[in-house]
Amino acid sequence: MTGATGARCNFCGRTFRNQQAVRAHLKACPAYHQLPKAVVPSTGSVPGTPRVRPSMPVPGPTQEPMAKAERPRHPAPRPSPHAAGGAVHQFLRRAAIQAVKTEVLDSWWSLRHPVPAEIKAQALAAIEQELSRLPAHELPRSELVTIATGIRDRIYAPVLAAQQRAREEEKRHQAHALLRPLRIAAGALHATRWLQRHPDLDGRTRADLERTVRQALDRELDGSESDTDVQTRVEKILAHALTPIQKARRETVRRALIAHGVEYAADELAEEDLSPRERASTGRDVRIALEDEITGTESESDVEALVDNVLDDVLGESEDEDGDDETDDDD
Repeated sequence: MTGATGARCNFCGRTFRNQQAVRAHLKACPAYHQLPKAVVPSTGSVPGTPRVRPSMPVPGPTQEPMAKAERPRHPAPRPSPHAAGGAVHQFLRRAAIQAVKTEVLDSWWSLRHPVPAEIKAQALAAIEQELSRLPAHELPRSELVTIATGIRDRIYAPVLAAQQRAREEEKRHQAHALLRPLRIAAGALHATRWLQRHPDLDGRTRADLERTVRQALDRELDGSESDTDVQTRVEKILAHALTPIQKARRETVRRALIAHGVEYAADELAEEDLSPRERASTGRDVRIALEDEITGTESESDVEALVDNVLDDVLGESEDEDGDDETDDDD
């Protein structure tokens, strides 16, 4: 509607020159575009005239979509006070947990006790899991540190104990390495003294035995043995090494004693009135007895006594047989 007083927009209240201008204005009217699309507005009214809502929709000008910059901006919804408080509590709780982890783990460092990265990560995860179940922002910091320290020590303890055992074992190995040459030298000296109890051994045999002992000690000792252990081992080595030597020497002595017994028996039989056959038979009996009885530990006098006993037995039987023969002849 045209008139001298112009026309007014029923949505925002602005006045225009005529209704044509009002229709053009509706393309950009914010109040108009906030209405539901099903509502068809009045195009406007002349000031001073009553506004009548048409019973039928009045076709208006074709409206083009508004540019993004021209669209009204809806204010963002404000968070509720409870949501804001929960975010603050969550932030404070996370900050408290991080501070405790930094104090308990990141500040814990020892040159003698290096902790592997995987063990530290395990402790971090365990502390995080435990403190996350607590109102960390409400508890005293000292209580949180105590809880985290207990978790850290429980996870670190086996690792640190294993490291301590390894260091102590390494110290023992080093100490044993220093004592090892001293133990070998002490064992060789004990072997020399022990061999002095066997004056019947020649110099070459002694040198061979001492070399055998030193080689065995060098192969078997690690430095952890005591002086008594070393001496016992030396004596076992010497006893084992001397066994074949003593056996060979004893056999040599035994053969010499048997030869002495045979010679002594021959001298005794020379004084007897025996036929060559009887003398040979008796000598053979003496040798058999010596082979059975002599061990190599006897003296020459022991061998001579044994020969006398054998001769008495053999010659006594011969005399008895001769007496029996003479008795038969007399009959």
